[in-house]
Amino acid sequence: MHETDMTQISNKKLDGKNDMEKNYLENLKITDRLLPVANISKIMKRPIPSTAKVAKDAKELMQKSASEFIAIITCMAKEICENENRKTITGEDLIRSMNQLGMQHYAEITKKYYIRYKEKNKMSRKPIHQNMDGELSQEYDNPEYH
Repeated sequence: MHETDMTQISNKKLDGKNDMEKNYLENLKITDRLLPVANISKIMKRPIPSTAKVAKDAKELMQKSASEFIAIITCMAKEICENENRKTITGEDLIRSMNQLGMQHYAEITKKYYIRYKEKNKMSRKPIHQNMDGELSQEYDNPEYH
């Protein structure tokens, strides 16, 4: 997709927003909507030998592509939520949006990672309580948090 497509998606996101939100979103620069290039660069360097380099234009292309990919899927997931009168986008919504957009291969991979993520992050929670300073805290039985 081109930047004009990104703008169309952004304009679609403005529907139903109040004037202040619209003004803020319209004034965002395209670079403010992109993933950080440093993060993209790290991800791109993982599968290649340490002696290999990634050209600046390749990083920028991947930055725009990945950002747009996320925007498109999120926009479709938002529509799914709106059709079901919900306000929170879930992992399942993102997977459904990939399927609806014809990205079944990505949906399958994402579903596997999502299931693994949910299993890994299951933990028993103890009730929320206040400490002596009045701050709320929550303790976990997961050993990673001790």
